[in-house]
Amino acid sequence: MPIIIRIALNNTSKIILAGFMIALFSTTIPGFLDNEANAAAPVITTSSLTGPNEITIVWAATTTSVAADYTDLRLTTGDEARSVTGVTGSTSDTHVLTFDGLAVPTDETATMDFGTDIVDTDNGGQANAADDDQAIADLQAPVVLSAATSSPTTIVLTMSEAMTENANNPSDFTISGVGSSAYEGGNRAPQVVGLQLSAAEVITLTLTNVVITQTASLSVNYVGTGANDFEDIINIDLADFTNQIVTNNVLNYSFNCYDCSGPQLEQAQITISSDKYLVTPGDELTHITADVGDEISLLLKISDNRTIETIPFVGLYTNFIETPSDMSLFYTNHYDNSQNISASFYEWNIRSDDVAFDYDDTVSWTVIDDPIIGEYFITQYTMKFTDSMETSQIIVKSSDISGNYSYETLPVTLEVIGDAPIDFDSKGKQKLLGFFDESVLAIMVSELNTSDTITTPVSSLLGLSDDSLPEWTSNLATWTVQDKISSGDLIVAVEYLINQ
Repeated sequence: MPIIIRIALNNTSKIILAGFMIALFSTTIPGFLDNEANAAAPVITTSSLTGPNEITIVWAATTTSVAADYTDLRLTTGDEARSVTGVTGSTSDTHVLTFDGLAVPTDETATMDFGTDIVDTDNGGQANAADDDQAIADLQAPVVLSAATSSPTTIVLTMSEAMTENANNPSDFTISGVGSSAYEGGNRAPQVVGLQLSAAEVITLTLTNVVITQTASLSVNYVGTGANDFEDIINIDLADFTNQIVTNNVLNYSFNCYDCSGPQLEQAQITISSDKYLVTPGDELTHITADVGDEISLLLKISDNRTIETIPFVGLYTNFIETPSDMSLFYTNHYDNSQNISASFYEWNIRSDDVAFDYDDTVSWTVIDDPIIGEYFITQYTMKFTDSMETSQIIVKSSDISGNYSYETLPVTLEVIGDAPIDFDSKGKQKLLGFFDESVLAIMVSELNTSDTITTPVSSLLGLSDDSLPEWTSNLATWTVQDKISSGDLIVAVEYLINQ
């Protein structure tokens, strides 16, 4: 039987008890209400697929969750729900979730529901139903799935998703594992000299200095340099890879390769004024200096394992610089060993118009129309710089009728020094002296001279106002009399001054 205790309170005790209760509620209930008001639901910063069966969620604050808090994970390409099986980093701001089922493609996206037991430990809030159908973005890097030869000089890479064609760094790819049996004469290292996106998910590598034989064992490596790397269609860089085994299908193409190696540069003769340099691939590096305005001529001697008469293409590339942001991507296909782009090149092509390109319009080209065909294919390129050029490599590319390419870096570096010549046509309207017969001017100047110094202003001599030229120009008349300059030089100098 319950015991009831009755306490009789007088009026004074009732007042004291009422005051105590008021004080108690005033200190506890508002604080409780404030905590509820300040609590906020966890905020998702990013949620992305970052691995074959991995989702990374970044929260705006430290958050706790378990696998059961994530439900109804559905991939974009399928309706079957997946289950989250584990969470790492569950007491931090970055939670990595793993889920069951087959590995998802690298271009996959998804949606997922977030439970209400996920707690923001920094602010005391819990998730809410608004986080249902949270979008999970694609953040997986594309990867290579397979590699196989498609000819004795080409390798085809099949990628995990569609790629873009806005990059072309052949030297990012290297070939290893090639035995000596894979070479057709010589010992030059194999190089990747061409890249082509032959289908949305297929990259074709073109090789030089190597002919893949039936018994060759090869592998491909890729290390992106961070500039102009291959990317998928949402600009995620291709993942680096090493020792991707190449399936050798050469046996399926031919037992006896008729033409499987590109042309070879045998010799280059570089002429600047009276200086001549004769170089061959493999020579010690030579530094060559030219002056602005010099004609720089390169005579190239090229051979081929079959016939030189059908060589359709030879290109010369120099003036390598960091890729300008405003340079047309159509021309950004030719790199040196430092991944700099050729800003000045000339491509001779028997099947189409030649291509002469110069980014700064400081190089003019002259090329012989008809190469000399004899024991060698001989062609000549002449270039003239109207401005200086920092030290740069010179690269020669050529191909044969079978589509085999060669890529040779000459064992020289070229530097062009000096200032750009004065351009009297740079302004729209030029002032010209209304003069003269040069011989008459020479007589007039000589009649002024009775000593080593002429003090008569040149402006008076040429019919100009007295203040149109500085006083020092009287020296021009003195130098003309002393035959240090010609009267024509005097006129050119004066016209330059009055146009400044």
